[in-house]
Amino acid sequence: MKEITLLQPQKIVFGTNCIDKFVNDYLKLGLNRLFIITMPVIRPLISNMVERLNKNGIHIEFYEKICNEPSITDFDVLMAEAKKFGADSFLGIGGGSILDITKLVATLIDSNQKIEDLFGIDLINQKGKWFACMPTPAGTGSEVSPNAILLDEKDSLKKGVVSPYLIADAAYIDPKLTWSVPAKITAETGMDALTHAIEGYITKGAWEMSDMFHIKAIEIISKSLRGAVENT
Repeated sequence: MKEITLLQPQKIVFGTNCIDKFVNDYLKLGLNRLFIITMPVIRPLISNMVERLNKNGIHIEFYEKICNEPSITDFDVLMAEAKKFGADSFLGIGGGSILDITKLVATLIDSNQKIEDLFGIDLINQKGKWFACMPTPAGTGSEVSPNAILLDEKDSLKKGVVSPYLIADAAYIDPKLTWSVPAKITAETGMDALTHAIEGYITKGAWEMSDMFHIKAIEIISKSLRGAVENT
């Protein structure tokens, strides 16, 4: 029998308003300096969450300047901001770009390793700070993956870091957050998700359990994507 390895967050929560569950879970951790990486358009959707955290004495710092594919320069700037704040935990809310850079900063904030030396597989040598991911589009999958992509400006090339340490401690998939996504992005990320599902089903590495998820994903996306785009 071929070897199969499953890597995923310790906790995956799915459902409308499950960001409320995040607050309950976070308050049990004993952490109190939360660095949130997101976009301005997300703020109204998480206002209640932020208010509850503030009322419970949680110090929050926002970073909302990641608009495109994150670069090494973006990583360096974000790392400096997180260290200045004294972050003991991180939350990424957005698409794959935001989630990827959240994972990298949270993992490497206490590390002496340089990001330029980590492009490849299993090169990170330690776990970093606690972090959680909340995706806004449907297609990224970054919230449950061990991968992160950065643009290396010197080579004009997107490069990947792959490590089990990049797997989030928790992922909260709240459909309400998709309300922030424009129709065009909803369509593109929905097709991305469909492509991944088809790809996973036909790959030589597929097996019974993965087939179950991929077939169901193809079915749901096929029935729902047009309506999701038209009603965005």
